[in-house]
Formats: sequence, structure tokens, C-alpha cells
Amino acid sequence: MPIDAKSTQVKVGSFLFDSKNTRIPADRRSDNQRQLLHELLAHEDIKSLAASISKHGLFKNERLIVMSTGRRYIVLEGNRRLAAIKLLLNPELAPTPSQVRSFRKLSSKADLAALGVIDVLIVQNRLSAAPIIAALHTGDSKRRWSSLQQAKFYHELAEEGLTSVEISDKVGVSLAQIRSFLNSEKLHRIALSLNLDAETRKAVENPKFPLTTLERFIESQTGRKFLGIELTA
Repeated sequence: MPIDAKSTQVKVGSFLFDSKNTRIPADRRSDNQRQLLHELLAHEDIKSLAASISKHGLFKNERLIVMSTGRRYIVLEGNRRLAAIKLLLNPELAPTPSQVRSFRKLSSKADLAALGVIDVLIVQNRLSAAPIIAALHTGDSKRRWSSLQQAKFYHELAEEGLTSVEISDKVGVSLAQIRSFLNSEKLHRIALSLNLDAETRKAVENPKFPLTTLERFIESQTGRKFLGIELTA
């Protein structure tokens, strides 16, 4: 079925970061836009992306994918780019003086006028965007999501009301893989709810945290008994 989407241009000030962005740890998500920006800055290489945009501008083939919410637009795909653009336009949004200085330097070399209005693809809802986003991040494309980020993406689709079978059909990933990712994501949330020391929590929150470690643990009788759970998809 063709995807119902509309290409247009939108002012940067109309965009909102996605509070359900898979790149942000589940326990750090917020409706506070400044906080979401800082989380992206902490967990993603926003500075390198900003440097690329400062030097080369925005590539025409890389449009933000957004959905309308009143007069604003939630960015479903392109939150990293939006963070980089916002920091180039207003370096003072960065949380530390050294970061402010870094983005000021990049901003001074950027064509800021060209960043005020951005090419976007407007979709009706998250489910409409799912096939596009999955193709970008779960295949062999530009910046592949980690296994944990893929798992969070499928979890968000489940939260939208899709079954495992429907998610599999929509994004073109096998049902067995979807079920495995959903189980792993559930286990990861359980791990984050535990009373972990600071070093362990930092490791678990890392987007590159190996889900296979958790999977092996949950598959063991000892692991299930320790957590007191049974996983179903």
C-alpha cells in the first residue's frame, strides 16, 4: 500500500523533538524540549553532524519525516539533524560553556539563512512513517540503529496498538525477529528498573549495550528466577 505523505517546507521553529525517540534511553525521555536536546547531545555525535552541516549544508535527499500536532510538527525521523540545526542557529542551547563555544565556532561558518526552513515529508501518524524509518535504520543504510534502538522502535509500534504479526508485516522484518526484539526490549526496561550502581547503569543505558547478554541471562532458569518474570510476545 502506498504511503500517504506530503512533501513541503517548514520553519525550524515549528519542529518538536520526538519524546519517544528511540535514541533516547527510556528512563530519560521527557516532554521538555530542552532536555530532549541535551539527551541527544549526550548520547549521539551531534557535534560531528553539526560540523558536516556547517561545511556542506543540508543534503536534499535527507528530509525530516514529521507528523502534525496542531500548529507544530513532531519529528519522527531526523531528531539528530534537528538537534544539530538548532545548536547551529542558537549555540546557547548547549548545556555547558565549552559546548556553547564549540557550536558558536561551527555556527560562524554555516549558512544559517539556509537552515531556517527545512524540507520535510509529512505523514499522518507514526504508523504511516514506520516502513520508511525501518528501511532507513534496520537495513544496510546510512546510520544503522543498534539492536537496542531497533528493539525500542518495535516497542513503540506495539505501544501504538500493533501486534507482533502486524509489526512484522508493516516493516518487513520476520515475526521471529520482532518477537525477539520485543522480548529483549522488555528485559532491558526491567534491567533499568533495578537498583544498579552508577557504572552498571551507564553501561545498560548505552545505546550499544549488547542485548545478547540480557537474552542469554533471561534464557537461563537462574535469570528468570532472579527477575521473577516470564517473557511473552
